[in-house]
Amino acid sequence: MAEESPEHRVVMARHLAKRWLERQARAEHRLKIFYAGHHDGKGFGNLLRMFRDGHLKVGGIEAIRDLGIQEEFDHIILWSSDLEKLKRLASYFENRNYETSGIW
Repeated sequence: MAEESPEHRVVMARHLAKRWLERQARAEHRLKIFYAGHHDGKGFGNLLRMFRDGHLKVGGIEAIRDLGIQEEFDHIILWSSDLEKLKRLASYFENRNYETSGIW
């Protein structure tokens, strides 16, 4: 059996990596919620984690299982691949006079 050239192996590896990425990649949407003026933010991230895990209901919205949460000094960043539920969550906070960045 003939030995494959290094260039051929690299092309095959790139093709395999591309196929794997196409199967694994999902669209991700982000939202910032600014809580300055409402409270100091303590426990805000934990409440959202409880919502994500299904232990807490927020405005009748179903839990967002792939919700990512990152706490910052005066805001919290949320991300998910479920755009519709993230829009409903943004609307929930905007109706309660929280400022948001909008979904991007």
